Amino acid sequence: MTSNNTNLVGVCGLYCGACGIYRATQDNAEEKLEEFARGLSAKTGKEFTVDDVRCDGCLVNGRLDLWCRNCQIRVCEKLQSGNIRCSDCDEFPCTRLTDFRDDGMNHHSEITDNLEQLQKMGIEAWTEYEENRWTCAECKTTLSWYDSVCPGCGASRSKLLFDL
Repeated sequence: MTSNNTNLVGVCGLYCGACGIYRATQDNAEEKLEEFARGLSAKTGKEFTVDDVRCDGCLVNGRLDLWCRNCQIRVCEKLQSGNIRCSDCDEFPCTRLTDFRDDGMNHHSEITDNLEQLQKMGIEAWTEYEENRWTCAECKTTLSWYDSVCPGCGASRSKLLFDL
């Protein structure tokens, strides 16, 4: 499998292709997007719409959900000066990145490892690796970060994925 999805490798090392919001946006899953908007509204006490959560990935130059739109890593001055991803920066890993990694969100916990692998493997090979890692071995459905089982066939979550 050759990937043309290198733009789904976020500046911070997250693989946007496994983001539930990204998946729902790309699949036009309005019910899922409404669920994300309701969850955000309940969590913050502010009213959010489906359009607030639609996302095409942080490097696509398309729609960005509220988290990515307000991401302090995405707007880092070091990235604005020619680096594309944090792994390209001479200050990698910086405090901003390690604080994000250590914030208690499971999918954030692997970003520095992801960026180190990205440096070793190259962007195309790493993107292909992530696509395969987040694809169900049984039915080839793409899993999201917090899917406990495959949404397509119910198969168990791969051991290659972080623990929930």
